[in-house]
Amino acid sequence: NNSCSLSKARNTGPFLHSPQRQVFIIMNKAIYEKIAVWLSPNTINAMEPIPNRVLLPDSTEKYRIYTPRKDLIVEIFSQTSPLLVKDRSNRLKEAVARLHGPSAEVIDLPLHEGVADGISYAVWVRRQPLSSNRVRRRIETILIAPRIYRWLTDITSQTMTVGNASRLIADLELLQQVAGLTKPIKIAADKAIEAFHADAIPAVYVLQHTDLWIGNILKASTKNGFTIIDWAGARTDGVPYFDLVKFSGSIAASPAKLRREIEVHSRLLGCDPQRTPTAYLLSGLGALYRGLNYFPESRFLQLCKDKFYTLQTAISA
Repeated sequence: NNSCSLSKARNTGPFLHSPQRQVFIIMNKAIYEKIAVWLSPNTINAMEPIPNRVLLPDSTEKYRIYTPRKDLIVEIFSQTSPLLVKDRSNRLKEAVARLHGPSAEVIDLPLHEGVADGISYAVWVRRQPLSSNRVRRRIETILIAPRIYRWLTDITSQTMTVGNASRLIADLELLQQVAGLTKPIKIAADKAIEAFHADAIPAVYVLQHTDLWIGNILKASTKNGFTIIDWAGARTDGVPYFDLVKFSGSIAASPAKLRREIEVHSRLLGCDPQRTPTAYLLSGLGALYRGLNYFPESRFLQLCKDKFYTLQTAISA
């Protein structure tokens, strides 16, 4: 039997004050034993699964582990790639290596990681999400947003390097082949290709999270006051503006606010704030499509539409 079940927990467990609540978790036995040994002399009081927002074949399993000292999050293999967690951990380390100072503290590295039975896993400290109360969450978002914007500026400043124009163009050409894209997006992609060919837009790479929305921002007792999770799609050869537009859309930032941030990034990059952001955004979407894998194409099309609209509204503000 390769599974390990924990159906009862010690009374010291943080959520076991209610006698009606029981936990029954099935986890790979080899992974459970490795984690239990690593936690010694701590003991595992209880575990519970964390539901995935969207179930895809390459989704990982997540568990919350309660210990006397702190709560932990365990992430385990996907159905399609048993070493996916290890790959994601490596992406985190690559990202941290590009940063310095407080900017690097935003990325939590695993406390413990390994491979058991050919399956990779990693353990993190559990961070507190923003409030689920709508009013309180809005207040927290307003307070934390300026810090996120400062961090995004620092990321651009610290990680920008000379990029490959040919690859940026190839990603734009790939995006043009996607059936279902709106005509304005395809026209904008055409103009972007022409601009890169004419060297009217400099080819630049930056560190890119790829899925930087407010749900991936957690509270942390660091200088920045937050940590960012879910770096599965992170790229050290990403494109400018991509994360900026994604984050701004997720918090419903005003077009004027996003435009001001675009101008800040454009000054750092030495770029035209009118046409450069669109060219990079669309190239980034083409790169995302190239590695789409199990992500539903209908959701990708909606993502393109939303991000393009968010950016164009800000540019014309």
